[in-house]
Amino acid sequence: MNANRLFRYENKLLVLLSFTFGFVIFDRAAINFLVPFFDKELGLSNTQIGLLTALLALAWAISGYLLGTLSDKTGKRKHYLIIAVAIFSICSFISGLAKSFAFLLLARIIMGFAEGPVLPLAQSIMVDVSTEKRKGFNMGFMQSFGGGLVMMVAPMLLVSLATNFGWRNAFYIAGLPGLVLATLGFFYIKEKNVVEVKENSHKASIADLLKYRNVWVTVLLSCFMMTWMFAQVTFLPKYLISIKHFSGEDMGKMMGAFGLGGLIWGVVVPTLSDKFGRKVMVIISFLFSALMPLCLIYSENGFAGLSSLLLLGNCLSGCFPIVLATIPSETMPRQYIAQTIGLVGGIGELAGGFAAPAIAGWAADQFGLQAPFFIASAAALCAGLTASLLQETAPSLLNKKSNDIKPVVV
Repeated sequence: MNANRLFRYENKLLVLLSFTFGFVIFDRAAINFLVPFFDKELGLSNTQIGLLTALLALAWAISGYLLGTLSDKTGKRKHYLIIAVAIFSICSFISGLAKSFAFLLLARIIMGFAEGPVLPLAQSIMVDVSTEKRKGFNMGFMQSFGGGLVMMVAPMLLVSLATNFGWRNAFYIAGLPGLVLATLGFFYIKEKNVVEVKENSHKASIADLLKYRNVWVTVLLSCFMMTWMFAQVTFLPKYLISIKHFSGEDMGKMMGAFGLGGLIWGVVVPTLSDKFGRKVMVIISFLFSALMPLCLIYSENGFAGLSSLLLLGNCLSGCFPIVLATIPSETMPRQYIAQTIGLVGGIGELAGGFAAPAIAGWAADQFGLQAPFFIASAAALCAGLTASLLQETAPSLLNKKSNDIKPVVV
């Protein structure tokens, strides 16, 4: 019986989708780890490095919302997901062919269009098969475990590949896992009945979605979260090598510690939120994570100390699935879930993924490589304050409040 429960469809789908999204993050972040190996060859400035991240995020934002909305209307989430995974994997191969900034930028923009719909599609597929008591855990695990595990291994693997075989071969190899996962998803994921989805679907405008308090609050939180993440991740590898004077190998290990932190906190924070509430856990995580960028700037250059800092300070990663998926899915009617997740993530990508790296790159050129980390700290602090506006959605707490209401005796 226990073995049957362990290997039921819900759990196997959870693992598959978790690694699928994990390799979205892998391919997206690969460029940050490989920049120190090709920035001089391609003649890139800090502003151009920021644009490689920023324009991918812009494409991600547009396609995430549009494909999320389309999938809600048609019900063909599986088909869109498989196509998207295959395309972004191919774009990793194309990135390895780049001989100029313009060529590499075009490859990253196409990758962004393909990667954008993956999260809203995967989360809406996952929420359909999740039991009520495991919804927070499933959505947190799906978004964070695979990504955290991959990001723990990715820096060391990619740096090793680039060092021994060249940065182009590192890009080629990075695209392979996505093609394997697309094939597995094609044969294993079960599509929800299309007729049922169409009968339940209704057109909703962005204004309609923003009438829900938790939607516009999570939109703001998404902007701050992604600013914290991408302002740092875009320049952290270069900062560790150029300012902190670590070797490429040590940089890879330290970024691995950052990824391990994402893996741990990405499961711990959503799981605790099932018990203690979404609101309190994200507030604590945001405020704690505001300290990490400042500590990174002012701490000593010890390998062990900075690695521990990156691991512990990445607790904000645990907020991503809660803010981007769990709270919207618990707030909205089912027929709007993928559209809402696409909206929350899309606007966050515009501000935090598109604008923040570009601004951080300009600031780094003007004021030094410390500037992106000051921006990240301010963003996390703003997120902690904004999160106080959230309305609680955790089923365990809502059910407890409902049970605590005693009937009035007349």
